[in-house]
Amino acid sequence: MSDVEKGGTSTPIVLISPAMTAVFGYLPKPAFGGPGARTLMREWARMVLTGRPPYAVGRPITTPALVISLGNDTLSPVAAVDDLAHRLFSSISVTRWHCTSDQAPPGSTNDHIGWVRTPATVVDRIVTWWHDTPRS
Repeated sequence: MSDVEKGGTSTPIVLISPAMTAVFGYLPKPAFGGPGARTLMREWARMVLTGRPPYAVGRPITTPALVISLGNDTLSPVAAVDDLAHRLFSSISVTRWHCTSDQAPPGSTNDHIGWVRTPATVVDRIVTWWHDTPRS
């Protein structure tokens, strides 16, 4: 299922990205993600529209993975993040964490891009997961 089918809000830029990258050779500002590399933006747009990654996935990835979604992220809805994780990873290899809005530091946000202004909550969770997760 694609991001569009899961209620994502990125549909207009997904439809415009391929044309803009063809004209400019990259995705210019002020477009979402701009400036963005042509191939990256085209692969992203294709994945959002089709729900399929831009590379072959022969079998589920078994390497441990921390899959994070953010409470105010309208560009990567929880259902889309869950679906991507399900498509790519073996369920036993995934640690799933949804960072809710109340976990964001006071006065900050946990949307698709804004969380990086006050990243401590997300970074602390990643570091804890990294140290606590066994690897082969």
